Parts: sequence; structure tokens; C-alpha cells
Amino acid sequence: MKKLIVLLTFLSAVVLTTVGCLVPKLPKGFDEQTIYDAGVVVIDQLNSRDYEGVETKVRDDLKADINAESIQEFFDTILDQYGPYKSLNSYTVYGASDAAFPDEDFGSVSIIVVHEGKKLTYEITFDIDMMIVGLYIYQSI
Repeated sequence: MKKLIVLLTFLSAVVLTTVGCLVPKLPKGFDEQTIYDAGVVVIDQLNSRDYEGVETKVRDDLKADINAESIQEFFDTILDQYGPYKSLNSYTVYGASDAAFPDEDFGSVSIIVVHEGKKLTYEITFDIDMMIVGLYIYQSI
């Protein structure tokens, strides 16, 4: 029994170490706490239906696709279906890249948010100036 506990502890440590290696590091110039805080602000704005406020944080060259109207169209449906959020759960901050912007690095935060009985994952990606370049919401498992 003792050997089994030691083996399971060792396997858990290997799995956790391996999973930690799979998360891309933040690029130089990005700060984990700043990205998390900015993500929480966006989540608060979305849940209070302040879509214009979110749009002000979107990078200018992406506002044709990520604007108050498109955010409202999508997110009103989310709020109507899942209700406002009850609490923030866990989060991960990591580095990201995009083939459309090969010379840029990005920082992303993925926050699991508990709504009325359902969990949604909000994934928000920022450029070095902390402007939104990606906004994704999907149901958590």
C-alpha cells in the first residue's frame, strides 16, 4: 500500500510538471498579474453588458470584427442562456502567437467563470499595449 501511495504521488508530480511545460511562457514585456487583472475587467464589463467599454479595449485594426455590436449580438445570448456570473474560478496566463501577426507576441488569460450552474471559459488575448486582439467564450467541461 505504501509503495502504491509513493508511486501515485510520483506520477502526479510527473503529470503536473508535464502539464506546466505545455503552457507557453509569457513573452518578454508581459506581466501575468496585469493580464489577469485586464481579463477580469473585460469579464465584468461583458457581464454588466457594457459592450462599448469592451470595444474601447479592442485594438483599432480589429474593431471591424470585434466591436460593440458584434460583442452584444453574441454575448446577450450567453447572458440570456447562462445568466450573470456568480464567481471567478481558476485561471491560466500564457503566451500566444498568431500566424496573421508573425512579428508580434501576445499574452492570453483563460479564466473559468461560474454562471448559474454552468461554467464558461473566457479566453482574452492582449497585445503588448494591453489592447484586446482575441475574445473567445466557450462552455467548460
